[in-house]
Amino acid sequence: MDSNPVKEKLKRGEPSIGTWSTTGDPAAVEIMARQTELDWINIDFEHNPIDVSSAINCLRAAEGSGKPLFARIPWNDKVWIKRILDIGFMGIVVPDVKSPEEAEAAVQAAKYRPRGIRGIGSSRG
Repeated sequence: MDSNPVKEKLKRGEPSIGTWSTTGDPAAVEIMARQTELDWINIDFEHNPIDVSSAINCLRAAEGSGKPLFARIPWNDKVWIKRILDIGFMGIVVPDVKSPEEAEAAVQAAKYRPRGIRGIGSSRG
């Protein structure tokens, strides 16, 4: 998915409704992605023992539904940010940001050069 349908709805002034998944269960994500009217699903890595392998399976379960998956990462860490975006999540939620500098560090980790510091590696998306 190249464009972000959530951003498109918000640009048109429309609400965007989604949900948070705390299980990391691909079957649950598939049901939410294919059998609901939700616009997006967020996988919560911060408060749940979800690993990257489970996250990839959740992405696969939602493929073809037209619904983007987002991820709340455990902390503001450039390795987590790059890894989550590289495996195919549409965006991230960074928790516990306490300053403009911390927010800027997260943005820099998510953007490719010259606007950021993210490197290019292999990815699913």
